[in-house]
Amino acid sequence: MADILGGVKNRFTVRSEAFTYGGSIPKKYTCDGVDTSLPVSWEGKLNGVKSFALIMYDPDAPRGVFYHWILYNIPQGTTSLPEGLVKKPVTAYGLQCINDFGDVGYGGPCPPPGTRHRYFIVVLALNKTLELPQKCRVSDLLQAVKGSVIAYGMTMGYYGR
Repeated sequence: MADILGGVKNRFTVRSEAFTYGGSIPKKYTCDGVDTSLPVSWEGKLNGVKSFALIMYDPDAPRGVFYHWILYNIPQGTTSLPEGLVKKPVTAYGLQCINDFGDVGYGGPCPPPGTRHRYFIVVLALNKTLELPQKCRVSDLLQAVKGSVIAYGMTMGYYGR
């Protein structure tokens, strides 16, 4: 993430109605619950935005960063996502890539038993819409957004088992 966010000075606020920054993510949104996607909202003064992208990841995973949710081409006027987005490539709120579980859409927190991990949700404001392969991965998105991030915001929550 540092390579695409480096030099981007504009920030905006990202939050989830399900938890406060640094708080615990409720079980409902995890592999121990119904594994439904989190509600996310953002606000800030943003000019020149053509679309948004969202990336949710766990930097504490045993084998390195684990990507739980990749959503892109979120329409420019959008300021929130409801919980429970469909786990299909095309949603009413944008297009979804394959997460590191190997599934399309959201895959909730699921750290190994006995551990507590951090989960970051990053929303990118982009100066373009993206053209990605149908079965895209986070690497496709990260490559496509280089040089196109106008501003970003993030929130973070914990989940432990």
